[in-house]
Amino acid sequence: MTLIKIPEANLNYSCEIIEHIFTCEKRSKIVKIKDVHNFFNKTKHYTDSAISFLLFLEILTQDGQKLKIENDTYKKLNGSREKTVILFKNKITRFKPYIEYNYFLSIGKSSNESAKLVKYIYTLDKNEDKIIKIFDYWSKFLNIEHDKKPTEYSNEIEQLNSSLNNQILIQKFLKEQFEEYYKDISNNVIDDLIEALTDYKKDPSKSINDAGRALEDFLRIDLVKSVDLTNCSGIIQISNELNRHTISTKKHNGLIAGLGHIRSMGDAHGADRLHGERWGINENSALFYVIIVIKTINSLFEYQKNEKLIF
Repeated sequence: MTLIKIPEANLNYSCEIIEHIFTCEKRSKIVKIKDVHNFFNKTKHYTDSAISFLLFLEILTQDGQKLKIENDTYKKLNGSREKTVILFKNKITRFKPYIEYNYFLSIGKSSNESAKLVKYIYTLDKNEDKIIKIFDYWSKFLNIEHDKKPTEYSNEIEQLNSSLNNQILIQKFLKEQFEEYYKDISNNVIDDLIEALTDYKKDPSKSINDAGRALEDFLRIDLVKSVDLTNCSGIIQISNELNRHTISTKKHNGLIAGLGHIRSMGDAHGADRLHGERWGINENSALFYVIIVIKTINSLFEYQKNEKLIF
């Protein structure tokens, strides 16, 4: 089992390095590791730790001695500290061990027990004290609080409604919905569900498309690893192909096809082919669609892993 290594680094210094490299790239300057060492005049270990952390978060890419900000990340920056911290928050709140650690704290487990659990689940390379130190430092730097778990499902939705830009709250919500299956779901699926929950009020059509893409990626990447789906275009064709196998039940496949039809109402397609106009999507429909996608993923896992018919 490969250990996941979590670099320790000062986040303020890591921000400075990103802002420096951004400024240089903006002026078409190539930045090498030695340039960062020379510019900041810190100890080699201190700087290398920050660079390792930035590579770990996939904010930086490395080609030999050259350092470069990842292309999509570069577009989200403008050289200001505010944008850099937002970037760090988005990256860190997508790191599953950190999310699970916060989740265990929120349901009343101690820091040591929470750290011990994520160390075991994700085979982290640090001991419990180091994990606590690093994760609590991240939370403090990013001003993230360990909220207690809501007692009612409706309360969770209410909190989502009032905190749509709170990445840690949305991640926590997804962790609570997927429970032990959370670690088995690909990061791009989680990212699309985060986008769907973030946008369901301001852009319901986009939200439905994001959730539909999450379901399609889940089916292709996480669930159906033994079936060739390369000739399938979209969710509905995948559901038709699944009818030829025993990975899911006929009811699952019908549900998947239905979700595919609903997705086609979102912004993945233009006007309805038969009626010549776009579907209007309201925010409640978008939210319920995301929830049904989540429940469908859970149900498919239950059937695949435990042979249980649960929805």
